[in-house]
Amino acid sequence: MNSRKPETQQHLDAADRNYRFAVALLTDAVNLVEPPAYDWVLIIAFYAAVRYINAYHWQRFDADPADHQARNGFVNRVDALNAVAEAYNLLYGRSRAVRYKAGRAVNEQAANAALSIAERVRNVVLALL
Repeated sequence: MNSRKPETQQHLDAADRNYRFAVALLTDAVNLVEPPAYDWVLIIAFYAAVRYINAYHWQRFDADPADHQARNGFVNRVDALNAVAEAYNLLYGRSRAVRYKAGRAVNEQAANAALSIAERVRNVVLALL
């Protein structure tokens, strides 16, 4: 695509901020609470991925997806996002489970995997923009 729309860039900036915050939490602050806040690393990484997807959606349609369901449908329908669709869906499911279901502990490996997925989503979206 040609030049980025201002709203696209705003989504990218917010996504990058979320990603950097999740990395900082994992590396510098995860042990400030007990048990370690790996769940929050995963949740923040998910919301970084959300904003990367929103950036691509905005660039194409001049609008944000209406909700998670619409965003998930977009990710799963758009051929250009096939490379990250399965990983994004996995991160969505894990984030939802951690946020809303009791007893869903997250370990360091899962937190790192979430960051990896967010980074993959970022790389794919940037290549498409």
